[in-house]
Amino acid sequence: MIICGQSLGAFILVAIGVYLVTHNMIVALILASLAPASAPAGTMAALHDCRARGPLSTTTTAVVGLDDATSILIFAVTLALVEVMLGGSPSASTMIVKPLMDVGGAIILGILIGVIFAYLAKIIRGRESMLILSLTSILICAGLAEFLDVSLILACMFLGATFINLAPSVGKTSFEIIEDILPPIYIIFFIVAGMQLRPDLLIVMGAIGIIYIICRMTGKMGGAYIGSIVGRAEPVIQKYLGFTILSQAGVAIGLACMVAGELSAYGDVGVKLGSMAITITTATSVVFEIIGPMGVRYAVGRAGECG
Repeated sequence: MIICGQSLGAFILVAIGVYLVTHNMIVALILASLAPASAPAGTMAALHDCRARGPLSTTTTAVVGLDDATSILIFAVTLALVEVMLGGSPSASTMIVKPLMDVGGAIILGILIGVIFAYLAKIIRGRESMLILSLTSILICAGLAEFLDVSLILACMFLGATFINLAPSVGKTSFEIIEDILPPIYIIFFIVAGMQLRPDLLIVMGAIGIIYIICRMTGKMGGAYIGSIVGRAEPVIQKYLGFTILSQAGVAIGLACMVAGELSAYGDVGVKLGSMAITITTATSVVFEIIGPMGVRYAVGRAGECG
């Protein structure tokens, strides 16, 4: 309940806030779809620095670990809906069918590739073979997702989830191998994101960015509070959890890049929407990466969980 509450809280409040400022439902939905994503690394680093131990710290770890899965699901449904809206005059049926096909197809594809991946991983030997198999599975899944026009990021997420649950022992080895080659991929990712950043839009979209920050923080904290009450969590969790889940960085920027890539097919309007998403997300992530760790330290300190 907590995970759903804080994700939906951020989504709904950002959608309402941005729409009231821009009167543009597509812009509101795009930014709202990015709002639930968090940055587990920043949160975990702050918890580690505080040597935090206790129910609040444990719950925070679980929430930020599972939060991005919910965020990606919300993003996939919303992006499919935005594409339908950009495609012309959508009917009620297409606005429901297209997102369902996009998300459902991605889930089925990810599970199928994950099952095959898990079976092959159990019979091969050697780190080199595992690296080749891992990369091949990811690329095949991504390629088929593009070919079938389903959510690429959701398909790959379910590929990983299926694989690690069917082959947990070799899954850890595969994760360690892929982790070794991630640094250059991260560098390329942020270079590509930076190339699409539009500094000239920062001034124009300053008001939208401020609304995004305020609404996301309010939605996250309010949603976590309501979710923890409904889920009958401990009072300390109800009171302070919202402060610990405010960080936002890489995942949101990655989703914004996906918005730019997917919507570029819709001409100048799509390109401008993509640039807006990347610019606002990148700029506000700087703010959230300052506020987020501060919120964690404040919450665990007030909860008496600092080591």
